[in-house]
Amino acid sequence: MKKLFSLFFVFILVACSKDPAFYTLTATANPAEGGSVSQSSQQYDSGDVATVTATASAEYVFQSWSGSASGSSPSTTVTMDSDKAVVANFVKKKYALTVNTEGEGSVTEKVIKAGAATDYNSGTVVELTAVPEGEWLFVEWKGDLTGSENPKEITIDKAKTVTAVFVEIQYPISDLDNYSTINKKTSWYQTNKSFDELHTIKGTKYHVFEKLGENDFRPVTGGWDESKVECCYYMASLGSYLFTDLNGDGVKDLWAYLYKMNWPKNQNGLHLYVDNYSSDNYDVQIGLHDGRKQVLSDFNNDGNKEIMLFSHGYDRDPWPGDSLAIFDVSNKKYRYLSDDIGFFHGGATGDINKDGFEDIIAYSGFSATIPVHPLYYENNGSGNFELKNEIFLNFTDADNYYTVELFDIDNDGHLDLFLGSGGTLLIIKNENGTFDRSKGINIQSDNTLGVLDIDFFDFDGDNLKEILVMSEVSGYRGYSLNLYKFTFKNNSHITSNYFDQTKLEGSNNTWIRSIHVFDYDLDGDLDIVGDGLFGDINDKKIHWKNENGKFKRTIN
Repeated sequence: MKKLFSLFFVFILVACSKDPAFYTLTATANPAEGGSVSQSSQQYDSGDVATVTATASAEYVFQSWSGSASGSSPSTTVTMDSDKAVVANFVKKKYALTVNTEGEGSVTEKVIKAGAATDYNSGTVVELTAVPEGEWLFVEWKGDLTGSENPKEITIDKAKTVTAVFVEIQYPISDLDNYSTINKKTSWYQTNKSFDELHTIKGTKYHVFEKLGENDFRPVTGGWDESKVECCYYMASLGSYLFTDLNGDGVKDLWAYLYKMNWPKNQNGLHLYVDNYSSDNYDVQIGLHDGRKQVLSDFNNDGNKEIMLFSHGYDRDPWPGDSLAIFDVSNKKYRYLSDDIGFFHGGATGDINKDGFEDIIAYSGFSATIPVHPLYYENNGSGNFELKNEIFLNFTDADNYYTVELFDIDNDGHLDLFLGSGGTLLIIKNENGTFDRSKGINIQSDNTLGVLDIDFFDFDGDNLKEILVMSEVSGYRGYSLNLYKFTFKNNSHITSNYFDQTKLEGSNNTWIRSIHVFDYDLDGDLDIVGDGLFGDINDKKIHWKNENGKFKRTIN
């Protein structure tokens, strides 16, 4: 009986004891791609101490534990007295982006993808924009970012240093203000300063006009009627235009010359004026025979521009010549100066006699009926022009010129005379209002070059303007751009110091009528721009792009 009781007691003790306690430990990574967590087990007896270890992925670092664990050590312990969950928190590595500048400018930083401040999470993509100050130009990135693209993105996967390089603009737009008072009153300066873009009339509604009746001319829309070309059509001449605010209302206007088709015709052309180019408010009148050159002037000093027009007339034997004309924009009327008829291929205006009013000078080139000779109309300030050709001394029948400019090249306060032709660019000093041919200096002696246009700009920064010349080659079979350093004591050819490719030859009837100095590509510095392109380059755009003081020919 005693033995039976003992067995029963043991049974009761066993039956009444508790089951063993087991607990679960859950470990996760935040974010999941930030790393991994290893643990000694997942099931633990009550009271066990579990060890968990956080291991960061590449470009992440372990930051801290949360949940049932705390601290910032990658390895920690958890006492298992219940089910528990721990979270290993990881963060992206942070790298410094150091941005420096050379020259005058700043750099803005824009986060394209996940980052903050100037220390960025690894993998952050930052867009850097170089912002030049004033007359400075951004040229390149250096360091951990290279090239000249702006703005440009950089990926932060380590500590990086970037330098934005700025240089002072060579020939900023403001350089066009650095001309003397007397030079600013020349037609060359006023006309060049009016250009801030080229204008192409071809393809617009003003390209071709048709004569419908007496003094009734209308734009040709749609296709041409070939049967009317000879009798009735007029076409805009390449480069014979002005596209600027001509009447002071703040809106661009257009003046253009249209020749009688098919050229050359012994008939007068049309003068077109469009008041506010975006409107249909146009005026068209029969005008000079051949609008060879059009320039801006201010003959009465009222601040409003007049347009001075030069024409050589019918360009075939006997080359009978033409008048000069002045267009008054305010009343849309033309005034013709006919005291001296000539083959006026070119001309210029400026205050020759220093009386405060702009005068007119031109040159009558070869004609079978008119001797070659210079022309001078003196402006008396009251709207009258008096012919005074006696200011020209020692000119002969051999002096055949067709390109003319006025400019004070030696800074003595007097406008000097520039005359160009085949193989010649003659510069004659103004001596008390007279020009003595025998004292002229020829700086372009290449007989294959015929001077078409002359510009003035200070390329070397010595406060004296150099002479930039566009010429045709071998009878309009190409073009050549040349730069000259000049004083009345010495001169030199310096084209290669500033320009790369400047010549095209061997192409029939190919030439550039004129050049302008303005910011063609809108990058803050001045470029050299061709206008009026003929022949094989008729459908091209040609300019010499300013690349930090060097000019590179660019053809589009």
